[in-house]
Amino acid sequence: MRAAPPAQLSGFTFEFGSRIWYSTGKLAKDLFDDPRSSGSLNSRLTYGNLTATSFEAFGRADSPAGVFLKGFLGLGNLNHGFLDDEDFPPAIEPYSSTLSQQQGGQIRYGAVDIGQTLWRSPRASFGVFAGYGLLTESTNAFGCTQIAGNPFVCVPTIPSGVLGISEGTRWQFARLGFAGEVRLLDRLKFSGEFAWLPFAQVVANDIHWLRIPGRGACVLSAHRLHQSGDRRALLGPGDARHHRLRGRHRRLPVYTAAAAAQLQHRALRRLRARQLQIRAAVIRGAKAPRP
Repeated sequence: MRAAPPAQLSGFTFEFGSRIWYSTGKLAKDLFDDPRSSGSLNSRLTYGNLTATSFEAFGRADSPAGVFLKGFLGLGNLNHGFLDDEDFPPAIEPYSSTLSQQQGGQIRYGAVDIGQTLWRSPRASFGVFAGYGLLTESTNAFGCTQIAGNPFVCVPTIPSGVLGISEGTRWQFARLGFAGEVRLLDRLKFSGEFAWLPFAQVVANDIHWLRIPGRGACVLSAHRLHQSGDRRALLGPGDARHHRLRGRHRRLPVYTAAAAAQLQHRALRRLRARQLQIRAAVIRGAKAPRP
């Protein structure tokens, strides 16, 4: 941790610094069936052993009246981890569990708080605060290996160089808490805070790349999926509802690793061609052609 000594301006005190964090985490979410037909759990995505190295900047400003404003902003890379994709009967028979390696993930986060110092001495202080925070996380799952014995899903194994699933997660939350610090030396102090989150919300989307465009076919696993894209959203604590995809169930075909890679390559080529068409139309001042 590195921090500049407090600077004073007409009774105000300002402090800034930076630090490096090493952290671990886990993310899991469930996909339920259409509630009009059943409440069965169809699948579960679990991202485990996620490790991140982050750079963080922080600062704090104190007024003569004891009001303070503080915050931090960080960014980093998710270095390691895995995805366990589970599918449950009766959506699929038999039970399936596949493993993929997480690579190239990122994490972004920050928070800002405003508070009031309740007690202060030359070497210590204590106060309360309220604030808002945001955390975004992106992961990429490569390859696919069947570990539960299902003969239809990821058999044969999809190579580790093939991108299968991309995940994007966004948390936002409110903070209420206590903060205190004890100054040990002129440029060394011990600080800590305790925060309660009265409100928290998370929205998560996963994109299955190995799918036939327009047909909604899933290559990584034999989910009975409802629509191409398979977007899932989770509501935060305090909301008992589960977000479920709607539509008619249908069993989808599973493809070999070579076919999956070829389908992904074709889809990317069509997307790039479409982007070039739109760019050319904008340059000419014409309306972009419809897909």
